[in-house]
Amino acid sequence: MKLRNKLMMLAILPIGLVIFSIALLGQRLYQSHLAIERYVEIQTNKQEIITSILRYWGYGHGIHHFKNYVLRGDDWYRSQALLDLAKVEDLIDQYMAYEELSLEEKQAMIVLRSTVSAYKENISLAQKALEESRSIRKIDLLVKIDDGPAIESFKMFNDYFRKTKQDALQNYLDAKNDFLSTSIITIVLILGVTFYTSRWFSRSMIKSFNELVQICRQIKSGRFRAKDLEAPTAETTTDEIKYLRHNFIAMGRALEESFSRLKKSNQDLSNFAYIASHDLKEPIKKIANSSDLLYLELERNLDSESKQYFDVIQSSTKHMLSLLDNVLDYSELRSQKFEPENVDLNEAISLCQSDLELAIQSTGAHIELENLPRVKGNPVLLRTMFRNLLSNALQFRRKGSIPKITISAKPTKQGRWVISVEDNGIGFSMKYRDKILKPFGRAHSREQAPGNGIGLASSQRIAELHHSQLQVYSMEGVGSTFSVELEEAS
Repeated sequence: MKLRNKLMMLAILPIGLVIFSIALLGQRLYQSHLAIERYVEIQTNKQEIITSILRYWGYGHGIHHFKNYVLRGDDWYRSQALLDLAKVEDLIDQYMAYEELSLEEKQAMIVLRSTVSAYKENISLAQKALEESRSIRKIDLLVKIDDGPAIESFKMFNDYFRKTKQDALQNYLDAKNDFLSTSIITIVLILGVTFYTSRWFSRSMIKSFNELVQICRQIKSGRFRAKDLEAPTAETTTDEIKYLRHNFIAMGRALEESFSRLKKSNQDLSNFAYIASHDLKEPIKKIANSSDLLYLELERNLDSESKQYFDVIQSSTKHMLSLLDNVLDYSELRSQKFEPENVDLNEAISLCQSDLELAIQSTGAHIELENLPRVKGNPVLLRTMFRNLLSNALQFRRKGSIPKITISAKPTKQGRWVISVEDNGIGFSMKYRDKILKPFGRAHSREQAPGNGIGLASSQRIAELHHSQLQVYSMEGVGSTFSVELEEAS
């Protein structure tokens, strides 16, 4: 049997058992629910009927009107008493219409019906006695009825309905316990069948999977050699595990080739960095030095336009040297590795301020520094990142406005710190947010603000090395906020 068929059977069997069990249990639970619901509905209706009987029987209705008729002889009370007693008889008929009444219920209803009939007969007797002008005392003795049996019937109904509520609760609990016990038995059976089926299938697959594990271990440890392994081609094999083994070997071969290309690419990148730092910088330095010497020799004979040309040459060579230095720094960050250590951000920011002291003094910038935490990271890289962010805030300032820079820290629920650098500079549109975090990405032209477009890209790379991202928020004419999340020091 193919692996696919085995796994399919292994998956379908417990699922089928689960579906069948759920359907069976659901049907039983539904039937129990309907039975309990019907039982509760009938008992509730019966209790409402008894309540109505008691209402039409008692004070303000049947018997009350009957007694008032005896005492006062007013026909209105007689007619109201007859109406109420007729209503009671109608309610008794409704109650007796229910099937499966208990013997106690039937006997109680018979007592109530006979009592109502006695009252109706006594109303006629009272009417005749009143017509004969008998005394109220004699009439009262004539029509007096023993209500004791009826009262006992009402008490019986009160006890009966209390018992039905207990029965309904017990039925619910019995259904619940039955459902739970059946569910447990079903789950045990499903687990048992699944366990033995899985065990039967797994024995036939363990050996092949062990081979795959060995290949994975070889790939992980770097000891994998595709040429040392043989496997049937994907086109000829019909066994899925063998097919998987073939693809594992092919994947290992591809990883070998990719790793080799990656090593060569890293070496080429290192060579490029070396060329950029030496071979490219050296001729530019010569151009700069030669232009300086030539300017010194010809300064007296140069007109203003020629001096401007020399200024362009000098500023361009300086920019080119700065650009090469930045590119070299960024390329070194790509392969940077370090062991994290505890870093005092207050100290790191203080060193950044010392590095940028001239720029801070020349712009009159005001830097507000909150009490910052100690975090895990590389002190040199973190200092570089915050120096870049502070330098950006000083460079991209608004004309006629004193730069105001706030550095704050906010804890997170995950035990990390969000460090933010906020300024009141020229800001930029958020559509440039992704662009400025890439090498040479700019939101403003070089005429608007100086810079090489490498600082923020380097800062983003440093954030990534600290398992974070540089978050950016800015608004044109208002300012910018750069935030990075760092792990709290241990």
